[in-house]
Amino acid sequence: MPLKTAGIIAEFNPFHEGHRLLLDKARKSGAETLLVVMSGNFVQRGEPALLPKAYRAEAALRLGADLVAELPLPWAMSGAETFARGGVSLLSSLGAQELWFGSECGLAAPLWKIARLLETTAFSEALRVPLNEGLSFAAAREKAVELLAGKELSSLLHEPNNTLGIEYCRAIIKQGSSMLPRSISRIGPGHHASSIEGTMASGSALRQEIRKKFKKDTLNANDNNSWRACLPHPSEEVVVKATKNGLCPSRISRMESAILSTLRRMKPEDFLHLPDISEGLENRLFQMAQKTSSLDELLFSVKAKRYSMARIRRILLSAYLGIHAEDAKGMPPYIRILGFTSRGEAYLKTIARHLPLPLLTTSTQLKRLDGRGAHVFNLESTATDLYALSLPTPPPCGEEYRHRLIKPSV
Repeated sequence: MPLKTAGIIAEFNPFHEGHRLLLDKARKSGAETLLVVMSGNFVQRGEPALLPKAYRAEAALRLGADLVAELPLPWAMSGAETFARGGVSLLSSLGAQELWFGSECGLAAPLWKIARLLETTAFSEALRVPLNEGLSFAAAREKAVELLAGKELSSLLHEPNNTLGIEYCRAIIKQGSSMLPRSISRIGPGHHASSIEGTMASGSALRQEIRKKFKKDTLNANDNNSWRACLPHPSEEVVVKATKNGLCPSRISRMESAILSTLRRMKPEDFLHLPDISEGLENRLFQMAQKTSSLDELLFSVKAKRYSMARIRRILLSAYLGIHAEDAKGMPPYIRILGFTSRGEAYLKTIARHLPLPLLTTSTQLKRLDGRGAHVFNLESTATDLYALSLPTPPPCGEEYRHRLIKPSV
């Protein structure tokens, strides 16, 4: 019988106690090998990651992961459906037999049921009426699910982690993957909560706290603030190391002038090529980009009931990074490994010959990419060079080609 292999799709921004619980649960379920597909230097919220991906991958490997592969930029900085599609595709290619994730309901079965419902003709027909009434897509979807399956099931769509779990299930179904979804209950404050409760906090609260405490981007040796209690010790060490090296915390405000400059140079038709553009949003973005003098002013002037703030941030950052809507179509064109443990390395050797995609572990392999693979990696490389501008001490360009596989000894 083959060894059980479990997979997780994550950002680890930063790696906190909730993440450790998820990895521990997957391991205790019998997983011999634990694979992670992790976002790079920009994340789904439309922001630069708190600290560079190499540090976040190191934390994951020291805290239970056996192998960390990168979710390429166009999929990492997309809405839930595209994010899930890219992550599921890579985990399937790597041979994961289970997909583990946290959710508010803590059960995969009802989320799987909703995912199957969303793929039916009956749902498509039920969705038309509330959309024609002017409801947002999220509200219309919930109303259609309630009509077909009842309020108890439709209420699960209120919560962001449930919704992402549903998209994981939909991606498994659409791709014909044999992976089985597995979920645990997300505990502690909610996904967007700003409070820290003991050792549990949302990623949003931790990022806010760390950025607040490091106002001058220096580390206070006597800092006993609450963020530390929410990070497993290896993750705390990684944050401290990145801060001492001038690579944490990132701040989007450092890139503000560059982003605004990009937007002011764009023509109305340029906005049409960006991801998530619809319903004349390109015209509103162009008009407001010409008038506003700060990112916050621009975000709030464009924000409307039909558009989430995360969606607007992703669109603005896509313009800055040169991402077009077609870049995230289909599946990621390669598997790039950021690091592994000895167990992960042994696993990779057993499957390397059978992988359906190019395997990238060295800078030489990166330079040999062509076609779509080369295009996606060029986007990644440029994004990393621009991400550097969000850090206290920006590294020089070319960081992607200097990356070395992370092989933690602890």
